[in-house]
Amino acid sequence: MVQRQLTFFTQPDMRFLILSSRNENTLEVPNFDPRNTTSIVSDPLVNFEIDAETGHLNLRQEVPCGGGFPRQFTINKAGTLVVVVLQSDGRVVVMERDVKTGLLGKFVAYAEVEGGVTAVVFNE
Repeated sequence: MVQRQLTFFTQPDMRFLILSSRNENTLEVPNFDPRNTTSIVSDPLVNFEIDAETGHLNLRQEVPCGGGFPRQFTINKAGTLVVVVLQSDGRVVVMERDVKTGLLGKFVAYAEVEGGVTAVVFNE
């Protein structure tokens, strides 16, 4: 069953919205371990721009979040990084984010973790 989770960016301008889709398994990413050539099945992050006049959502992009069941995600204070907790995979990933366009970019870091990780925050 697909589950949708809404989270607004915490930037003062409130121009963008990210939605994670859990248990969708529709995308793939290369394995984070360069020795492993098996790709990773990924759920998406869906990125919208909020129309300031109408409040309507305009789809910007749908990108793989780096694995399965994105339990929680957050953005650093500068708005340049998004960190995602992947509960099913025991992984945390960090993605680039363009502050002006709101677009999510490449993965810049990851960590494999043991146990049922459900949340992560930036220590800023």
